[in-house]
Amino acid sequence: QYVRMNQQYRIGFLGTGKMGAAIIRGLAADDPNLDILAFDPHPNSELIQKVPGLTYADSGLALEESCDVIVLCVKPQDLATALKGFTGQRRYISIAAGVSTDRIRGFLAAGQNTQISRVMPNISATVGHAVSGIYCVDDTFFGTVQGIFEKVGIVVRVATEDLLHAVTGLAGSGPAFVFSFVQALAEGGVAAGLTYEAARRMACDTIVGSIALLNASDEHPDVWRNRVTSPAGTTIAGLQVLEENGFHGAVMGAVQSAARRSRELGG
Repeated sequence: QYVRMNQQYRIGFLGTGKMGAAIIRGLAADDPNLDILAFDPHPNSELIQKVPGLTYADSGLALEESCDVIVLCVKPQDLATALKGFTGQRRYISIAAGVSTDRIRGFLAAGQNTQISRVMPNISATVGHAVSGIYCVDDTFFGTVQGIFEKVGIVVRVATEDLLHAVTGLAGSGPAFVFSFVQALAEGGVAAGLTYEAARRMACDTIVGSIALLNASDEHPDVWRNRVTSPAGTTIAGLQVLEENGFHGAVMGAVQSAARRSRELGG
């Protein structure tokens, strides 16, 4: 289905920085012969070598003229300038954090009726394991957007644009929370006598294995936690310390705070 779709629609990328390049690599891995056009003032030479089907347009306007669907992968503060002169007569997918579809339409000459989808992928797109929240009103266009972003991870469609702030708080900021947890686990291991290298590897693989268990069933995380926890054992002693220090509430609060900040930055 995805290949048939892309025989009909040529995809263009405005910006080929880290996230744009990650999406392009994901598409190329799925279909090495896929024809992809991009524009960036600083072309990505490494990406050109690795993606045979990628060519660069001479300008953003040339990109718009040649493509049916354009993925906007520029920084939020650069979006207005990057879209200067664009007609708005194509379909657009924006990954610019905090820039609403209404604001994007304002940057386009014929923006009022332009189809625009917003997607919030996270940093794990660079290794093909993104979580991408998608806001898209049109069901047919959503199929196109889904087909693109499923190549770099999983996608979750949200009912309202405002919910992208929640996606940002959980999936966007979540990797930083996980990295902090990994570091804390590793340092705990060091304090207990392990080398840092061994503790870091054990922390990472403990999380990978735990997530694999969760993904292998529909059981609630509490069920798995209880299976690891024996009466008067080591795990309950550790869990008690986490609860005494407000671990659960702190993580919930971190997600909510990040979501609020996303809303503030978006105006």
